[in-house]
Amino acid sequence: KLDVTVTAEDKSKQYGQDNPELTYAESGFANGETLESLGIAPELSTTAEKMSAPGDYPITFPEDATASTTNYNITYVPGTLQVTANATAIVVKAADASKPYDGKPLAKAEASVVSGDLADGDYIGGVVMTAESTITDAGTQPNVIESFKVFNAAGEDVTALYSNITTQQGTLSVSKLDVTVTAEDKSKQYGQD
Repeated sequence: KLDVTVTAEDKSKQYGQDNPELTYAESGFANGETLESLGIAPELSTTAEKMSAPGDYPITFPEDATASTTNYNITYVPGTLQVTANATAIVVKAADASKPYDGKPLAKAEASVVSGDLADGDYIGGVVMTAESTITDAGTQPNVIESFKVFNAAGEDVTALYSNITTQQGTLSVSKLDVTVTAEDKSKQYGQD
């Protein structure tokens, strides 16, 4: 019998992406034969899922994969699926806010994704603005993000699983109030003060 090796090909993906198609390479068959031509079709699997954290995950063949045929001894070699941090370019923008002057400070500690996409179910939270991101008197002031976090659907902090998030400032605006000062009508008699 000939010794044949079937090797799971290494793959990679980013956090939040679907797993790639898992494939294998064959070596040692004679006369152009393949696993497929012998009616053998092992399904590869991995423990990695769409939302798996960065790391290395095994790509394996089923335990009951055919190990021997009439002419071949088949050895199955596992591979590795490497999951990396999500490198998609994502922009998080601080909220804009406006109001007419009322003597009270205006601040807005909110932000949203305006470019790129977070993985399914992930969202921006824990937004903290700089101390200068407030305005009371009429005018404008930048609304600047000091820090934020990305959470998954379970509420876990997954900020470290993203490697390419940038921030963009918003604008806080207080408009002037229109005030009318009216001289009151008066009357007097001739000769009076």
